Amino acid sequence: MAIMTKAQAKNFAEMDDFMLDLCDFLKSKGVIDAKVHRRILLSGFFRLVEFLQEKKIINSREAKEAMDKGFTTLVYALAK
Repeated sequence: MAIMTKAQAKNFAEMDDFMLDLCDFLKSKGVIDAKVHRRILLSGFFRLVEFLQEKKIINSREAKEAMDKGFTTLVYALAK
């Protein structure tokens, strides 16, 4: 399920500090609510990947790749 364009994914991938911006983007798209937004910011990248997998936005292979390879892989999975 594509949530962002490839151009948006490229912009996110080039960021050094991405977590707040990505969470704000997902909140604006209605993927996460305010409660989940806070929980992810407090608990980190793993919880973000876990949440996206639970909501079937990314599959288990993409979740594993995101945990192994990092943020850039996750952003491009969101733009598929």
